[in-house]
Amino acid sequence: MKEFEDIYDERAKEFLEQRLRERITVEEVLDILFLVLGEKPGALIMQADVKTRKVLEEFCTEFDVEMKVVEGQERSLLDRVLGRDTRFMKDSIFLARNQERFEILEESDGDFCGFSDRAVGEFLGYPESAVDYYENKTKGEPAGMEVEKKIEQMIQEDRIDDDAKKYLEMISYLPNPEEENIMDAVEEGKRRRNIVDKLGILD
Repeated sequence: MKEFEDIYDERAKEFLEQRLRERITVEEVLDILFLVLGEKPGALIMQADVKTRKVLEEFCTEFDVEMKVVEGQERSLLDRVLGRDTRFMKDSIFLARNQERFEILEESDGDFCGFSDRAVGEFLGYPESAVDYYENKTKGEPAGMEVEKKIEQMIQEDRIDDDAKKYLEMISYLPNPEEENIMDAVEEGKRRRNIVDKLGILD
């Protein structure tokens, strides 16, 4: 595989750090970066308006990325005339390095853009422990709060350091709140953070 610097060239920087950064979140920019670098098998952009979709289509053509669009509400005639997008529910756009990846989604059925939570998690490459935890989390406190409490406890007990939260920002899923899973997620986040720092993206 090429070095990260060879893949993340000036053209990629223009798309991710300028054209796409104006339209999507930092987390979504990083997900696309890791997808292009081969660090993630899939990415998801939520609530994409027509202009964002157009830039993503250009990006996919330029970098040989596959794209699946789950369309939101239909745009009104006035929106189309004025070239705007005021829809409450905009498009959800799934990205993958190969077309076959979308079969994971298409073989499922559910409330997440028409797909099951498990299928979306698997498509995005989340660890099975995280997918299981999220899928089975039906009662009690919200999943994010439970994970946050466990992370705080581990920091207080010096089982992980304060930088753990910074590294966990580099992954786009909630780890299972078992200590081993959190530590694995921190290590993955640390590795991705090193890539981001090496490339100097979003400084």
